[in-house]
Amino acid sequence: MSKLSPAVVVVSLVSLLAACAPGTRDGDPLDNNSADATPSSKRDAAPAADSTTPPIADADGGSTPPPPPPSDGSTADVVASDGAAGADAGAGDSGAPATTGGSFPGIPQYPYRAQLPALGAKADVTSCSSNGTTVNGTASSWKVVTVNQNTRCQISGSYFVLQNSTVNHRINASGGPYVIRNNTIKAPGTGGALNTGGSDILVENNVIHHNGVIPSSADHHGMNVPGNTKRLWILRNTIYENSGDAIQFCHACIGGTHDGPAFVYIAGNTMHDDEENAIDLKEFLGPVVVVCNEMYGYDRGQFSGNGEAVRINDEGQQGEVWFAHNNYHDNRTDIAPYGSDAKGYFLDENTTNVNNSNSKSVFANGAAAKPHYDQYKKQYGLDLSGACPP
Repeated sequence: MSKLSPAVVVVSLVSLLAACAPGTRDGDPLDNNSADATPSSKRDAAPAADSTTPPIADADGGSTPPPPPPSDGSTADVVASDGAAGADAGAGDSGAPATTGGSFPGIPQYPYRAQLPALGAKADVTSCSSNGTTVNGTASSWKVVTVNQNTRCQISGSYFVLQNSTVNHRINASGGPYVIRNNTIKAPGTGGALNTGGSDILVENNVIHHNGVIPSSADHHGMNVPGNTKRLWILRNTIYENSGDAIQFCHACIGGTHDGPAFVYIAGNTMHDDEENAIDLKEFLGPVVVVCNEMYGYDRGQFSGNGEAVRINDEGQQGEVWFAHNNYHDNRTDIAPYGSDAKGYFLDENTTNVNNSNSKSVFANGAAAKPHYDQYKKQYGLDLSGACPP
């Protein structure tokens, strides 16, 4: 949602990646949310997205979809773009990331579990520069990064895991594969506290909070997902009391190349009391899958919009989005896909607190949801109908 003041609407329109418009805040291309005087008037609605899985542009300019999940619904062999080993690497376990265990319905298991260092592993890198730090490990030898700092962490590379850190500023990460886990991130009002670009990314078990001051006329999000991001897992994080959204997708992509995030899985997170939304999906290729999250404490604020936990926005081009089994409570509005061109499926959401005027979304519970679960399994080879893990 855009911030509203009595006379001016301030919109964050700074790119995170080269494919989007270049950023200007502090000269940092990964700052997505510096203020702009552009009005937040609604842009022309984009054509409805096709129901098929959108292609992903390869590095060589080709256009092919990522490796599909196995047709039998098992996710143990989901493989990353670099050919990394499958989720459980033949170990026969659940394939979920090692932090807390368990898995979620409809979500491919994270493909690097057998490769990741232990949570207690000694750090290979203990500082992260605001001007850029590059860390490259290998599939068989990931580099561990652990820092404690009050300055921006600008990190890029592949096969690195940033863990067990405290960063009282923002983290801008790019490249991939990489992992951001078991960190505390509190930014002083600097766009997105955690900005994750690239591909094959796990963001798990972090606490992201108090980015910006509430109330505020500026957008400062807990997590921002930029354009050209693909195969991203956002699992088991706690995100709260940021002056924008807990998670926002790709505001900077709107009006440019249709390169929004693709194949994003948001599960098991707790998001609450942010000034705007828990999840604000602007432009995205999809599919985006949101399951088993708890979202609460969203109300109309002094500068915010309408107090909506979930906003499927009416800006930019949009693909498919699937919500299932989420827990909403104590919100002014739980789900707000009004005006969106996204193909949205809301299944067993257990809420009627919805603003769905003029949208193309499907809401179904129980037996009425089954055909849509069947559709998801046919398209993606995964079962979305299962129960949330304890």
